[in-house]
Amino acid sequence: QAVEMLERLIGVEKVAGVRAKYRHAAGLICRDELGRPEQAAKLLTEALDDDPNAERSAEALETLLRDRQEWKDLARFYRRGIKRLGGETSDGKNGERLRLWSAFGEISLDKLGERETAITALEVALTFDRNNMKRHEQLADLYLQAGPDFTDKAIAEHQILLRADRGRVASYRALKQLYVQQGQRDKAAAAAYALTFLKKGDADDQRLATEQKQKAFAFSRRSINDELWGRLQHPDEDRALSALSAAISPMLAQSNAQTHKQANLNRKDAIDSQDPRPIARALRYVASELALPYPEAYARPDQKEPITFLAVVDKGPVPVLFIGQPLLAEKRAERELAFELGRKLAHLRPERLLRFILPQPAQIQHIIEAALALGAGNEGVGDVAKTVQGMKRALSPVALEQVTAVGRKLQADGARPEALALNWLQATDLTGSRIGLLLAGDLETSARLVASEPASTTTLPAMQRLLDIVWSSVTEDLFAAKKQLGAT
Repeated sequence: QAVEMLERLIGVEKVAGVRAKYRHAAGLICRDELGRPEQAAKLLTEALDDDPNAERSAEALETLLRDRQEWKDLARFYRRGIKRLGGETSDGKNGERLRLWSAFGEISLDKLGERETAITALEVALTFDRNNMKRHEQLADLYLQAGPDFTDKAIAEHQILLRADRGRVASYRALKQLYVQQGQRDKAAAAAYALTFLKKGDADDQRLATEQKQKAFAFSRRSINDELWGRLQHPDEDRALSALSAAISPMLAQSNAQTHKQANLNRKDAIDSQDPRPIARALRYVASELALPYPEAYARPDQKEPITFLAVVDKGPVPVLFIGQPLLAEKRAERELAFELGRKLAHLRPERLLRFILPQPAQIQHIIEAALALGAGNEGVGDVAKTVQGMKRALSPVALEQVTAVGRKLQADGARPEALALNWLQATDLTGSRIGLLLAGDLETSARLVASEPASTTTLPAMQRLLDIVWSSVTEDLFAAKKQLGAT
């Protein structure tokens, strides 16, 4: 009787919102009291047609269809819900969009066996939850199962997974398989080498890794251009701080520079570019690859560090390198020299030069605080105020505006100067190791040198740096660099 009465009211009611409430009530009675699930589903669906925002009707219908395992109808329900929400993404409803697309994808995959529909739905869901590694992992597996048409997408997903977990063996193995399918032997060999280094390789991985190790060290005649530098820059390196380095380093280098006389340097003692020693040849190679002029460098056999740096005035500040005993040995392998010089000379780029001039986190923190003060439009206090005034006097208008813009961005991002300074030093160290790996051309050599580096307060733990260089060896960015330099 109650349902019949509600149906009469539905038949005469002109207001859609009110009619939706009648249908919702009738649907619940059919579901809970009369045992008529089909009629309940019909009434609840019609309630949503009358009022797309009737959340209680949507919840009731979804539960009913799921309980009854009406998978096709449930998939249609999700499609209708997605359509009702539309394409607008700034209305505060992306959480519901994510839920509906995810549920639709899971139903399509697990209950209906419609893999390609599921892939499409889960891809859309991922746009609302890009950092969901479980979803990336699921899609990576689905792409592998879906065959050659999805190979590029599978590679992209495994690259994302490796960026999040540098030691993820399953992704190294999947990448090897995918590159083999594409006929990209060098990339497959790089993945096999990584697996072998991680002690997870099989016989074929060992064979491919051995081939890589036995390749002769080759010099390239090409240089890294600005576009490729952008790709090789480690993703953890804060671009705003690197821009700050580029803007302020010339001023700081000038203020910290010494004359040759003050530094007790005689240019006649510098390592000549035509010097027959291996270190000169390595300096020529690395400087050329990095598109840098041949550096002014001096041999320091008593120096324990491989390389130290000094800014010297010569019509403006120029970097001077002091080459220590570890790089002066006559029998030092060319790959090792290329790695050590590559990772250090990479920091002569303007965007990383700050770390040579001010190598301590506290010093860089101070510069960040000055930039924040400029960005906020105030003078700062104490030593920060003095630095702000110094910047205003010494920087060109363009450079000053760049520093101010960086300060505004860092302030908007809620910058914590102390943490930023340390993180930037650690990330630029990883960038340097990437460059060293590229120029050395061998994972094992590069990893061994990273592992033997003394512990430092400005570098990440050795294991993290090792895993990072293993991961870097299979990134598309490094592959692109090797191709451009003719190292593949």
